[in-house]
Amino acid sequence: MRAARKTLALAAALACAGGAHAAVTADFADRWITADSTVTLQLDQALAARAAELRFFAGALDVTAIARRPRPGVLSFDLRFAQLAAGESTFVAYLVEAGKWQAVARIPLKVLSAAGFESGQFGPKLDLGGKSRFDEGRRGDATASARPTYFDGTGRGGFGFDAARGAFKADGQFNATGSSYRNEALRFGELGAQAPKTDLADYVVNLRYGGTTLAVGHLSYGNNPLLLAGYASRGVTLAQKFGERFDVSVNAMNGTSIVGYDNFFGLTGAQHRIHGASAGLELIGGRPGALRFEIAALDAKLESRGNFNRGEVPDAEESRGLGVRLSGRTTGNRVRGDAVFARSSYVNPFDPALAQGGELQPVKRSSANGRQLDFAVDLVQNSTRWSQAQPLTVTLSARHERIEPLYKSIGASSSPDQQLNRAALATQFGAAQLQFTGSRQEDNLDDVPTILKTRADNAAANLSLPLAQWFGAWWPQARYALQTVHQRAINTPVTADSGIAASHRPDQSNRSHQAALNFTRGAFNFGYSIQRSTQDNRQPGRENADFENLGHQVTLGFRVSEKLNLNLGANTNRNYSREKDLTTTTRGGHGGFDWQLLDSLTLAANAGRTLGGDSRDLTAAGNNNAQGQLTWRFGIPADGRKLPGQVFVRYVRQENTSRDTSFGLSARGASWAWDAGLSLSLF
Repeated sequence: MRAARKTLALAAALACAGGAHAAVTADFADRWITADSTVTLQLDQALAARAAELRFFAGALDVTAIARRPRPGVLSFDLRFAQLAAGESTFVAYLVEAGKWQAVARIPLKVLSAAGFESGQFGPKLDLGGKSRFDEGRRGDATASARPTYFDGTGRGGFGFDAARGAFKADGQFNATGSSYRNEALRFGELGAQAPKTDLADYVVNLRYGGTTLAVGHLSYGNNPLLLAGYASRGVTLAQKFGERFDVSVNAMNGTSIVGYDNFFGLTGAQHRIHGASAGLELIGGRPGALRFEIAALDAKLESRGNFNRGEVPDAEESRGLGVRLSGRTTGNRVRGDAVFARSSYVNPFDPALAQGGELQPVKRSSANGRQLDFAVDLVQNSTRWSQAQPLTVTLSARHERIEPLYKSIGASSSPDQQLNRAALATQFGAAQLQFTGSRQEDNLDDVPTILKTRADNAAANLSLPLAQWFGAWWPQARYALQTVHQRAINTPVTADSGIAASHRPDQSNRSHQAALNFTRGAFNFGYSIQRSTQDNRQPGRENADFENLGHQVTLGFRVSEKLNLNLGANTNRNYSREKDLTTTTRGGHGGFDWQLLDSLTLAANAGRTLGGDSRDLTAAGNNNAQGQLTWRFGIPADGRKLPGQVFVRYVRQENTSRDTSFGLSARGASWAWDAGLSLSLF
């Protein structure tokens, strides 16, 4: 009875931490703590009298043994001895009486990670592999390979992370790649024999605090298509949002794409760097994107150095510019518009590496403008008037683009001295689509009399009909496309001033038709396509330089069972040259299968043959190819999971014949090889 009275006396005092009459209060209830903190509990008078009957759990861990009583009514816990896991859990105090456990307090317990974050994830990834050629042969005129046999080890690895603490968030990704064969090293084209076999491929780190973001690594920056448009390289971007309507950002990055551990931030070398800045304002509050104004600036310098994966020797360049952009859309996105303007100043500065001691005529800096206007409106938007299942949308769109002569910006790709006007009407009825487009493009915008002025008129129509969806499985999916292009000169430069004779003025009209049908019925699939194109050359002196082309292609697929698939195909192409009165033909066929022998064992093979010739038997060519691959997928048990891996063996054979009676040449050769490979994902 005495114990029962004690329990009843406590009932009114038992509440969660933070309550107005809590039996237990904690100094950690509303904050994050470190794993080595010392925390305290304050017990009310009734609980303090029965402290010996209390048990304490931090999450699933019993921490009663580390409780200390520095003064009456107070308990402390040195969490260094508890080795708590980071994250959020609950600290629970139990009153144990007669073998019964009653929770008298539940207190939120939030423990920071060792790095000081409230939450975080770390995900490593490592893929190891090997590839080899263990046998190779050839005969006849086949060219010997540079490495008849080899075994190369390869690897791809990296890690990603994300972490947060209050308003601060961080995430990132690092990726590296390696090869035991130096010629396949990431920077072999740049450093040759000095290229490291293992190298940093790319990385990015994003740090955010409230409306501030700092990004470092391989980035893409710029939202002005004429000045600085998604320029990708290694660098640093700092962005700041002010409320929901205004944002600014600045960026600096390397002038070309780079990889590797050196020049880690991409900012080494002030003469080979892209600097950009932008500011954006949402003009209508509460509707992001409804009407947005942006201003962008660019200051860029490039030295005569190429990208790590290109072998070119480019010119040194400099450009500075300013651009604005206004974009918007109505509620429901029925009407959309985008207007862009940019002015850029560009020059090729003197480059001693290209001059090589000689005298060069200096290039004058030029300034020019570019503009681009886009507009689209849904005349009909998701209308179900004719069909509930297949809504109708009809969209009219238009574009105007004018890039003045000598315009160039390092941060964007544009064609100077060009004007383009284009319009399109697109209709979508469920899965059916019909689109018409037309455009006109002109150059020599300043109408310089000694330079050709050309015009290209382009018209196209595309139709896609899901007949099987409408009328049943025996009907095909149908597609048709028509395109016409007429390119011609529209001025007549004086020959004495320009060196351009009448026979130099281009005038050519091209037309192409494409149609395709695809039938699917259960395990059976059949496809047929036809393409016909003509080239009508109207240039003076070349009126007979015309071509006609006709091609057919047939494909057949059959799923014999869930584990065996067969495929066949054939194609033919005929090209007639009116000027030469010569018809060239190409015919080919192929077949293959994919067979899952076991759950983890797959055999795939295919073979093909192509023959070519002409109507006068001047040339002939043939090609036979075959390939087969056996693949075994496996898993290696490790720490309660399986590490996925794969092994394959592949056989490849190629035969080629050619004959040219005009020059008395002929060749015949064959080559074959056995390859094998292994891949294993450790993380």
